[in-house]
Amino acid sequence: YQVCPFELALDLALWADVIVGDYNYVFDPVVRLKRFAEHRQLHLLVDESHQLSPRVSDMLTVRLGRTVVRAAKSTTHDVMQKKVLSIDRALQALKREFGEGEHVLSGAQVQTHVKAEKRLDALQRACNRLLDAMAENEIEFHTDPALRELIFAASRWLRSEQWASEAEFVHVVRTENSEVQVSRVCLDPGPYLEGVFAGHGAVVRFSGTVTPLPLYQRLHGQLSAVAERAQTPFQAEQAAVVVVRDIATYFNQRDLSLPKLVQFLEDLLAAKNGRYLVALPSFSYMNKLNSALAATDMVTLAQTPGQNQLRSEELLDQLRGLEAGIICIVMGGVLAESVDFSGISLQGVVLVGLGLPPPTLERDLMAQFFEQTEGPGWGQMVAYTQPALVKNLQAAGRLIRSPEDFGVICLVDPRFSAPHVQRFFPVHWHPRIIAAADVQQHVKQFWQTTADHKESDLQ
Repeated sequence: YQVCPFELALDLALWADVIVGDYNYVFDPVVRLKRFAEHRQLHLLVDESHQLSPRVSDMLTVRLGRTVVRAAKSTTHDVMQKKVLSIDRALQALKREFGEGEHVLSGAQVQTHVKAEKRLDALQRACNRLLDAMAENEIEFHTDPALRELIFAASRWLRSEQWASEAEFVHVVRTENSEVQVSRVCLDPGPYLEGVFAGHGAVVRFSGTVTPLPLYQRLHGQLSAVAERAQTPFQAEQAAVVVVRDIATYFNQRDLSLPKLVQFLEDLLAAKNGRYLVALPSFSYMNKLNSALAATDMVTLAQTPGQNQLRSEELLDQLRGLEAGIICIVMGGVLAESVDFSGISLQGVVLVGLGLPPPTLERDLMAQFFEQTEGPGWGQMVAYTQPALVKNLQAAGRLIRSPEDFGVICLVDPRFSAPHVQRFFPVHWHPRIIAAADVQQHVKQFWQTTADHKESDLQ
């Protein structure tokens, strides 16, 4: 027999005690497993829940552009080709109306433009006509890949209006040369997540970086829900957390502060020889640091852009074989979040720079939305600070993986001393603000205290 393995898995899942899958099988409104929607006794365990809000925002955001429309023009179905051209005309009308660049058309906290509403309605009608023609003519679009992509995009565009109230969305059009793309952007997935969670018997969210809890409760639509938080298994004595206040990592100051950063790393290894993870916000910054480290005696390894799993494993094997050295990685990459360093015995992690995401229209709209709906400070916190701190804390989390691990966490950027940043720190962190020149003293003192405690425990 020949059967669809996915459908077979779904049938078997009805008898399973545990079902493991990606977020989209629960949260994506198009591909989620609807056959379990009525099973309210199901319990939901959400791993890596610090990524839940941005992942679901991406699932709820829909985009439709001329790139996929142009590809669909090659279809051999005459009826469908006319409908494709209708969508193309609707997109081009948006460009004629608003011109080049990025434009906010309508949505959350935005005064809807009368002409924008008219153009968006025309686009919706064109998408409806495409799907109606496909159904009426019984066209099997799976035989035409270019047409299939447009069918999926148009279907998702139409269905997106049912996902949540208009208050959490905004329409944006981007035009550049011949390209036109219109987006329905989800600024706040909280209300949608609240509905998904309500359909389960219980919800447990796992993450080492969900502080401050009220922020994540708001982002996950759980402010009114009864929630309990598990206690951390780690102790403050396991990590010496220091904020280095006098090494500037702002973009326009990196070159000038590079010699001081290299000296800091040399002092760190002099205080405690061993293996250190150094995380930076970009490959460009990392390459500059590697070039400067080449003139020293320190052994340095480095992540490369787009490296595959095999290369990552080779890099970790190299680090494991070193008695002492530095591995430089980029925050947010696979080595910063998805790899367990517990078998390598790191002596410390150095986070260089806060790594705020670059400003975009969509992030600014998100900031404006939360500033107006939740109050002063919320906009910057949700749109910029939280995404940056997630990457920082995930990289720092490579160090302490069990109650038996000890090490040093160095936060190199004066902004780490700000109260609105430190509120994201784990509860077992007790950061001390120091000058770069004092790192040897603090690190030596930490390891001496750690050795004394271990000796005391043995006795």
